[in-house]
Amino acid sequence: MIKLLKIGAIAAVVVAVIVWPVAWYMDSTAQTVHFISPLDEAAVEVNKFTFEEDAEENPTDEDIIAIYGSKSGSDPERIVFPDDSKIIRPDERKSLTLYAIEGDSRPLQSQFVFYMTRVVSIGAAVAAFGLILLLSLLKRRRAQPAAA
Repeated sequence: MIKLLKIGAIAAVVVAVIVWPVAWYMDSTAQTVHFISPLDEAAVEVNKFTFEEDAEENPTDEDIIAIYGSKSGSDPERIVFPDDSKIIRPDERKSLTLYAIEGDSRPLQSQFVFYMTRVVSIGAAVAAFGLILLLSLLKRRRAQPAAA
């Protein structure tokens, strides 16, 4: 029983610590994108033609996003392991990255990864603390001589 508690406590400490480097690695592979509801190819071509004719000197990101679809959300998001087939890099601004959202599907966001990392880390730390406390109580009980 004591050996099992030791293994459980060590495993809980390892989980509490190891989830952070895993989350940081996942975030390092993330891309910052603007979510859009994409338009069909014909509409995009018409919008590109219209945009080139009416081009301003410094178009905003919203102007360029409007060529490819309607923006979903206000701020760009960092997504982890994006589907490359849904990424759009506009010719009008190469630094802008769009991600086509169809239906209710949403990709894994870096913000959610860090939220779950905190939850798992705190849960594992509490489990480790509880197991170590239980282990110390059991050892103390074994150390006391039995009353005859």
